[in-house]
Amino acid sequence: MKITIFGSSHGNPEKGRFQTSVLLQSGGKNYLIDAAEPVGALLVDRGLRAAQISAAFITHMHIDHTGGLPALLEQAGKHRHLFPEIRMSLFLPEPQAAPALAAWCDINRANWRNGVKFCDLNEKACFDDGTIKVEFIPTGHLPGGADGSARSYAVLIFCEGKKVLFSGDLQADFGDFPVEKAKECDLIFCELTHFPLEKALPVLKVLAPEKLVFYHLHTPHQSAQGEAEVLKKCAGLGYPVILAHDGEVIEF
Repeated sequence: MKITIFGSSHGNPEKGRFQTSVLLQSGGKNYLIDAAEPVGALLVDRGLRAAQISAAFITHMHIDHTGGLPALLEQAGKHRHLFPEIRMSLFLPEPQAAPALAAWCDINRANWRNGVKFCDLNEKACFDDGTIKVEFIPTGHLPGGADGSARSYAVLIFCEGKKVLFSGDLQADFGDFPVEKAKECDLIFCELTHFPLEKALPVLKVLAPEKLVFYHLHTPHQSAQGEAEVLKKCAGLGYPVILAHDGEVIEF
């Protein structure tokens, strides 16, 4: 399994850092967790096309996680003839998201319709294509819908005998971090913007992953000094901790 950090910043892009998007590759297939801009261009930089994405999982509908979607869909449709065996499954956690995105693509005369299959992302949804299996865990980062369903999720991926968790964005008290699921994980990606690290440390202490990667980093954590301070505070966790950088590749 190969995981590439396309964007490691928070709600604002920063110098040298795009907003949140991660590429996971396994078994010759490609998957996205969130899709901030310029995800389509970043795929091309790595010799890939949007039409090669088998599935994309959007943790919640905020621009810093979704801004690259219109171009991604347009490019997937434009180059579908090169990869006719692939059709992207796009999981969106808001019922209005698919028709709104479709309308925006249509207004822009994008040739997207044969490039994507819209899928509802909710706690009952499951994706399994034989290469990866995915479960969705509700979080409290966004208020729930009128029907009581969640609007923000963590993403749990089963791949190559490993379990990988992407936290998505969380609440300020870290109380919605899916600790019981995380206890079973080999690799954990945890955002580090919406809560003080001190709130998270007692929870992270009970975990035992092979590695923890902080991503979706708040500005103070992006400098060398800020990164050193985070690593110092995490020194007692008992497992390796790193802070993500754009373009970083994790082989796992």
